[in-house]
Amino acid sequence: MRVLAAFAVFLLLAPPSHAGTIEGRYVASWAGLPAGEIEMRIDDDGADYRGRLDIRTEGLPRWLTRFKGTVVSEGRFAPDGTARPRRYDAHYDLRKRKDKLNSLRFVPKAGALVAERGPGDTSKKPPIAEDFRRGVIDPLSALVAVRHRILTGRLDPGGRFVLPVFDGSRRFDAEGTAARRDGRIHVSLLLKPIAGFGDDRPDEDEDPENSPREVRIELTDDGRLVPVRLEVMIAWLPAVVRLAG
Repeated sequence: MRVLAAFAVFLLLAPPSHAGTIEGRYVASWAGLPAGEIEMRIDDDGADYRGRLDIRTEGLPRWLTRFKGTVVSEGRFAPDGTARPRRYDAHYDLRKRKDKLNSLRFVPKAGALVAERGPGDTSKKPPIAEDFRRGVIDPLSALVAVRHRILTGRLDPGGRFVLPVFDGSRRFDAEGTAARRDGRIHVSLLLKPIAGFGDDRPDEDEDPENSPREVRIELTDDGRLVPVRLEVMIAWLPAVVRLAG
């Protein structure tokens, strides 16, 4: 899901096809070979937002995983511009795991939103401690927030931001910077595992899925923020996402 978050950052920074809506079809490659297709739609009226991603693997990743999924997130913007999610549902199929659902509902508790499992959730592991689910946002809401911060200039000095993200089982921080150079906007992300990723391992035996993951994104610097390239390492091999036309 951290990789999904990285892909979705790339998608959500695309230019709107008409007022209030962002749509696009994207292709992904892994180690230079076809890896998947992603269809995306985001509706945003300035107060409420709804996002949807439809993802399916192609080529070797499809043979290995048979993955396909649909992710939906809904929420609204607070007066300070931050995203406040209401629900997050991620339906997916893998080779040996069919009709799975990660479902979240964001419940007000003691002045903060707490992510709780929603109806139909098929997770078998017990939820992580509430402290790690308090004040978090789901991956798609995180990406709405990133786009909003760049568009409105609400970044800290140096273009830095940190977002606490929870995908239903794992909690991670999305730490990033945005900078202008060479006629483009360069966004660098570091997805850092916080909780729900399993036991710690020695550095020399580190599982890449449990390690911080770097993501690099390039966008046009013309007020539309058109993404031109994303790169992230998956299993020590580069994955790239590009707009398909």
